[in-house]
Amino acid sequence: MFTRARHIAVCRLLRLAGRRFTATVSGPTPLEPIIEDTIKTIGPISLSKFMRTCLTHPEHGYYIHKDPLDKNSGDFITAPEMSVAYGMTCGLAFVRMFLAQLQYQSRHNPDFKVKDKIFRVIEFGPGKGSMMRGLAMVFKQYIIDNPVEIVMVEKSDILIREQHKLLCKSQKLEQVDDYNFESITEWGQPITWQKNDLVELDLDSKYMNFVVAHEFFDALPIDRYIKTKHGWREYLVDVREPEAGRPGKFGLVVAPHATPGSFIPATNERYNKLAVGANVEISADAHMYASQFAKIINSGDVGGALIIDYGPKDTIPINSLRGIKDHKFVDPFSEPGKIDLSVDVDFLGLSRLFESQGLKTMIETQSQFLNSSGLPSILGGLAFSMKEQQQRFETLYQRLTGSAPQDMGRAYKALQVYRNANKTT
Repeated sequence: MFTRARHIAVCRLLRLAGRRFTATVSGPTPLEPIIEDTIKTIGPISLSKFMRTCLTHPEHGYYIHKDPLDKNSGDFITAPEMSVAYGMTCGLAFVRMFLAQLQYQSRHNPDFKVKDKIFRVIEFGPGKGSMMRGLAMVFKQYIIDNPVEIVMVEKSDILIREQHKLLCKSQKLEQVDDYNFESITEWGQPITWQKNDLVELDLDSKYMNFVVAHEFFDALPIDRYIKTKHGWREYLVDVREPEAGRPGKFGLVVAPHATPGSFIPATNERYNKLAVGANVEISADAHMYASQFAKIINSGDVGGALIIDYGPKDTIPINSLRGIKDHKFVDPFSEPGKIDLSVDVDFLGLSRLFESQGLKTMIETQSQFLNSSGLPSILGGLAFSMKEQQQRFETLYQRLTGSAPQDMGRAYKALQVYRNANKTT
């Protein structure tokens, strides 16, 4: 899918409760009449349908016509874009995960032969390739006894070209068919691109699969529900009357009766135990992708995943949908197709899904994760070799691990998923 990368303007890291959106004043976007005609024809639409249309409409979707990471016109910047040290730190976390599982296999599976295995890393929403650049550098240094293969899951042709340029330098980008490309990284690793939402992989047990998704889940569509005395009711997107200070033609209304989606919270104990009046956000797409991740990881004896995004550690996200334009929050219903949309990630929900598939999980703040995975040492080494940039590295460390509103250390979480072995210390 498209890059989910988002980051770091101060406004994006503020608490969402009580937030105020910046008003945007502009004419109608090409998507507005399309969405309006749909609503007038079939009635109010689900929030997930609205989000999906805004982000991925084949002609006018946000990710179709714009590179959101463009340094001149992009709406956000991501942590991997700030320094290769971020991707390298994540690479070391994967290496540690890999070595812990090799140790487990050596003790519990006498038939396991690591020399026959291929180390494969799959990135969903790889942005411009900055995360994978750091990963590939680390894997070149530490994964020396096994072939390394890279798979990038990316729909945007613009970003595929950016990723290839960063990772492969002068190596040619070969188009296999309409949905698949291939090349070789500058470190000699075979790399392929897939434009399918559901990645098609050879799940032979010879592969040790490691999945990474940095700021991917926060852009997946959600649906929103409220618990009433009559049961769960879904919020739907409808055409609204113009109102001073509230731009855009669309807004949320509560369905008067149960909808097909209402059964989702109604059949889940986690939601049903909430009080009347409670709001919840649920992403069927997030469930689908997490299930796919679990299937990929479980296909081999060794594997894991790293999911980094923002959202609460152990509560259900509520009222978190926001629009983002020019590094500011804007009304998510203004300028459809011209602004980015983002939500908080339900980390506890993802963790429970992975555990239901027999996997082990750990949720940490980004600060905890980066500090335990080696970021201080990596930045220290860079600062030693580039003494004139020492202040820059100190500022970067604070930005990535600090707990102030403008920092990322507490707002972002890291969910690590393991196959067969606990994290080493």
